[in-house]
Amino acid sequence: MSGTIQWYPGHMARAERELRERAALVDVVLFLVDARIPRSSSAHPRVEAALAGRPTLLVLAKADLADPQATEQWVRWFARRGRTAVPFSARSSRGVASLVRHIFSAASARGGRPPRVAVVGMPNVGKSTLVNRLVGRRAARVGSLPGVTRGIQWLRGPEGLLVLDTPGILPPRLDDQESARRLALLGLVREERAPREVLADLAFALLRGRYRDRLEARYGPFSPQALESSGTFYRALAERLHFLLPGGEADADRAMRHVLREIREGRFGPMTLEWPEEESGGTEGGGP
Repeated sequence: MSGTIQWYPGHMARAERELRERAALVDVVLFLVDARIPRSSSAHPRVEAALAGRPTLLVLAKADLADPQATEQWVRWFARRGRTAVPFSARSSRGVASLVRHIFSAASARGGRPPRVAVVGMPNVGKSTLVNRLVGRRAARVGSLPGVTRGIQWLRGPEGLLVLDTPGILPPRLDDQESARRLALLGLVREERAPREVLADLAFALLRGRYRDRLEARYGPFSPQALESSGTFYRALAERLHFLLPGGEADADRAMRHVLREIREGRFGPMTLEWPEEESGGTEGGGP
């Protein structure tokens, strides 16, 4: 099986086209990224180009699942580059009040009418949750503006705020395969698009490296021999968890599935896969 990850369903192409058509109606853009992988989960260039020239706010979504130290560093990293980044947590609604203030401030040149905000990001990054927080539970479609379609729609929020809700959009090609693997590891693209062994290797490197304390707090200490490679680790873990095949052989594949699921469920605690210290620079468009 190839390790190359590609995924661009037809509804994404349609949503991208509709977003470009309605870009002129937008005052402010909220670019959502996953706080655990801000670079890998950023919007793709065509979307950024379509919305260029408008005030943008970067929303570090799922902040409750990210390492808080890393999130603080990312906020400062973006600030040094002239960008406002606001952490957002669905569990606590953290960041909503700050986002609303930033939205009205950024749209101050709109001529007195309520601001129109586009919420843009990849699938599964938390757009629907943020939209619900912005507009409230009784969100109503707005029929007087273009965009009330199955794929993209205007919703009315408090103080007349208009929110353009968009489906998740991925780049047509995921050329950076390291980013693609991180997206798959965290469930932002379907796991079956990548070989399980590839994702398991990435998970092992993360846990053995920066988060070894979390690994051993979860499963207990491992010998140097067990941590020598991904293969030795998953076999050792399978034996420890009694994941055995008929005949008593360690079921390493089941151990891989177990670790991948636990990472996505946050069982190891808040973790971040991308840190500002790893960045040699940053783009000044919609994504990091």
